[in-house]
Amino acid sequence: MVVSSLVLFLVAKGAEWLMAEHDAEVASEADDKVDREGPAFSASVRADTAYPEATLFDEPFSAEEKKQIIGPPKDLRPYSATHHGRGVFVTDVWQEGMGVETRGYAQAWLVDLISDR
Repeated sequence: MVVSSLVLFLVAKGAEWLMAEHDAEVASEADDKVDREGPAFSASVRADTAYPEATLFDEPFSAEEKKQIIGPPKDLRPYSATHHGRGVFVTDVWQEGMGVETRGYAQAWLVDLISDR
């Protein structure tokens, strides 16, 4: 009984060892097929808001609000939601038609491209 169990165990392990390469190839082909069915890349785009140097507001301030914010530098974050404020970066812009270098505003974007291939 012990000898037949040992022989059966060795036959099963031998068959598993002989089929291992074939099983790995089949699994690899299945993985490749699934990879080809999906998109090659996925992407996401978001505004870079980490360290803006200025804030642009799309809505005008009322006379009362102007009185509150004029003077020494103040925190303008409470006004961002109501006046559609967005952070921007100060950048050098070359305007060829004018022949001068001026300061301008730019909005930076971060793009994440991800691929599993």
